[in-house]
Amino acid sequence: MKWLGDEWRGFQRVLTRCFPRRIQRPARSSPAELRVLALVPEGQNRRVLQAAVQEAGWKLSIADSAAAWRAPHADVPPIVIFDRELSPHEWGESIRLFANRTPKPYIILLSPSSDTNLWDELYRAGGSEIVRTPIDPGHLLWAVLIAWQLWRTQQFVRSPLPTVTR
Repeated sequence: MKWLGDEWRGFQRVLTRCFPRRIQRPARSSPAELRVLALVPEGQNRRVLQAAVQEAGWKLSIADSAAAWRAPHADVPPIVIFDRELSPHEWGESIRLFANRTPKPYIILLSPSSDTNLWDELYRAGGSEIVRTPIDPGHLLWAVLIAWQLWRTQQFVRSPLPTVTR
């Protein structure tokens, strides 16, 4: 097994020399830098979310509606948590507005149910994940950490390649 590991590391070194920019991992950033926007109405879900995010040491912005964040100049954090109960009939449109931002935030929908139709609708609107309510703090933290890793990786992949002069 040691031989296989040595071969793999050698292969990685060759790839790194041939394709230096794309093989390197994204710059590490601390989850402490993570910013989260939560559009959640008053109640138990908001309290659980606030406690979980505070315990994790992340920066949290909370709003009762998406109106303030719809302005084109608003700096939307990389992770958006949207409670479906905030606007039961128009949640898809709110998610579309966030999904059309640049850079696109990773959108997590809070919902009491999560069937295939809801997943399809969320995906079409530009959302990425569903967390069931009432919120389980462990599952919420896991979903946000995964979202953060995916968002950081997407930003790395989308960054322009450096120009090489010879």
